[in-house]
Amino acid sequence: MTPTAEAALRAMRRNARMALGYARDHARWYETSLVTDAIAKRVEEVAEAAKSRFPRALRVEYPQIAWEEMAGMRDRLALSEPTLRSGFGRAEILAGDLDRGAR
Repeated sequence: MTPTAEAALRAMRRNARMALGYARDHARWYETSLVTDAIAKRVEEVAEAAKSRFPRALRVEYPQIAWEEMAGMRDRLALSEPTLRSGFGRAEILAGDLDRGAR
């Protein structure tokens, strides 16, 4: 793996873990705009790294990671807070994918 790819994967994992941590620390996070915004920002960072920073040519080496789904999260966030809330369970799965892919 290239240094660029490693840095992108580390950033994706760090941001996914931060988003999940915010949600764990605030059980009803979707009722607090500050926490919702913080989670949305972390999800955007994951999406940006998946879309722009991790080399496309290396994605085939990590088929267990849902690259296209992650890359599209940023665009879907623009819809509304309910989209973020309903998609958060999938974010947990994606974070697990990142953990498995980084090994």
